[in-house]
Amino acid sequence: MGTQMRGYAVVRRAIIVYVPVALLVLITLFPFYWMVITAFKPNQELYDHAVSPFVILHPTLEHFQYLFERTHYADWLRNTMVVSVIATLISLAASVMAGYSLGRLRYRGANWLGWAIFVTYLVPPTLLFLPLTDVISNFNIFGWEPRLLNSIWSRLHCRACSPWRSFLSRSRGTSLSTRWYFSRT
Repeated sequence: MGTQMRGYAVVRRAIIVYVPVALLVLITLFPFYWMVITAFKPNQELYDHAVSPFVILHPTLEHFQYLFERTHYADWLRNTMVVSVIATLISLAASVMAGYSLGRLRYRGANWLGWAIFVTYLVPPTLLFLPLTDVISNFNIFGWEPRLLNSIWSRLHCRACSPWRSFLSRSRGTSLSTRWYFSRT
């Protein structure tokens, strides 16, 4: 009787836990499988409905050859890396200074400003980027043309101005010990 109950518990656990987990893993990994399949399939196989879409019959590297030889992929990748690194550094510097100021220093309006950043943090980022796009499109920086919507400056500004980072830095600033600050005086 005990072995039957144990066997029933194993089957029940497999149905309740492992089958849904396996299904979720398959659903999660399927887009990656599809990207690999379509990257190595020739165009004729991609558009032929008589061929199974899940199997590669004649693998090819022509899509990669097209990407690296006929497009500016290296430039796009370099631009993406430059924008992301610079935006991260600007954002980190600004948010750490703002967070330390809001968390440690005492001045008039600090609590109000902290609450304003917190409320802005609750607004979805998409709604924040829409007004920023309008500001950047009419912004004149360093005497350049005011239409900067499709430039590196617009992307840097939109990525670097996130209230989330300042809010997290403020929380970290208030949790720091003040012993090290007063130990030198």
